Amino acid sequence: MKLLRHVLVFGVLGSASAGSAGAADFPNVRDDSYTEPNGGRVLKLSITIDAPVNKIWKLLISAEGWQSWAVPVAWVDFGVGGVVETSYTATAVRGQPGNIKNAILAYVPEQLLVLRNVQAPTNFEHAEDFGKTVTVIDLRSLSKSRSKVELDGVGFLATPAFDSLLKNFRYGDSWTLEHLKRAAEHGPIDWTEEERSNPPKQSK
Repeated sequence: MKLLRHVLVFGVLGSASAGSAGAADFPNVRDDSYTEPNGGRVLKLSITIDAPVNKIWKLLISAEGWQSWAVPVAWVDFGVGGVVETSYTATAVRGQPGNIKNAILAYVPEQLLVLRNVQAPTNFEHAEDFGKTVTVIDLRSLSKSRSKVELDGVGFLATPAFDSLLKNFRYGDSWTLEHLKRAAEHGPIDWTEEERSNPPKQSK
């Protein structure tokens, strides 16, 4: 199955046949996920990007930015209480029931963005449970031209539903980080030509 229909990534939407996903699929992504003492799981992924933090931040705070690396169409009302609304359907219009909406819970300019999904596509499995999780995106400068992006997904409880969500998001969020790296280093992704395959093209 192509990667763009069935898994909410970064609070947006990706897809996923995650059963065979592993480190070899996403060599640029580091997976340090772990289990909390209470049994909850934290999805912890990171990637190093050859671009300054301010350039990466711009890709996270505007519709044009999201469209350059994450989705073909987006609407962003940036700010605490704002919403990032996206779709993988290029002809989608704002406010459609099938769009993905993510509330902006908090941010620190050029450092931190915290999202919670508030609308998943129709028939998205375990949508209510996913809405109980939070996605934290942390940006750290390594040098003037090199940065680290860390994604932490918290709130994955020890239940079968969250087991399934965690498995899919480990794949989907790795896919998303790879695309963020590609766009930051090489320019916007052309969604009309993008080969939606597993795994995605790698940034060299």
